[in-house]
Amino acid sequence: MNAAEQLAILAAELEESAPAPDTPAAFFAAGIRRWLSGAARSMDDALGLTGSPGIETARTRYLRHRRDAHLLTAWRLLDGKPTPRAAALADAIQRFESDVWPRWRALDALPASASSLRRALWEARRCGSLPTSARQLQNIAESNRLY
Repeated sequence: MNAAEQLAILAAELEESAPAPDTPAAFFAAGIRRWLSGAARSMDDALGLTGSPGIETARTRYLRHRRDAHLLTAWRLLDGKPTPRAAALADAIQRFESDVWPRWRALDALPASASSLRRALWEARRCGSLPTSARQLQNIAESNRLY
């Protein structure tokens, strides 16, 4: 059985379960049907995963949101008013990127001795590059109403 046949079966199984309209099952079934009918050039297009010039892909947005969530965890671990806290986090990121990330980048799990701050930065870095300026970090905190 080829991939298209397997996707058609999956779509049918999803549709048979009568998923509520705004659920992942309904989303995937509709995407598979769009691709199978030729209404979309690729599964990525059918599922809305591709970007276009000037528009982020769904994966990029997802990874940025995950990265920011981990950065917010790191933010909460530091004390102080917003501006000095952002500067302290920027310094921690710089040290992490130069001293720790090169050794930890290939790890699947962190050493038990890793601090909470380093754990948060490791998780954030696994999602992509980290902001380098205190202003960028403060903007992330502001956009998430952390102060």
